Amino acid sequence: MTTGQTIKKYMDQLGWSVIDLHRLTLIPISDLKAAIDNDETLTDYQLLRIVNKINLRQPQSNHWTVYHEIVIKPIMEGVNHDNQQK
Repeated sequence: MTTGQTIKKYMDQLGWSVIDLHRLTLIPISDLKAAIDNDETLTDYQLLRIVNKINLRQPQSNHWTVYHEIVIKPIMEGVNHDNQQK
């Protein structure tokens, strides 16, 4: 699962649209749409903002899972990260 797919999975769980995520994170809508469609990657800062906003709505026991799936796992797999080549 790519970073965009993982973010979309959590957005769906929370009932958020791209507009809702934009309002919470102040990340441009075009960047969010491109990341979810796997056309572009988000910066580390943007990913951490998204993780933070998702974790505010998750039980504390899920915080590490959310962080790991969105930030760490793509780095370990070497895909879809801002300092990785496409």
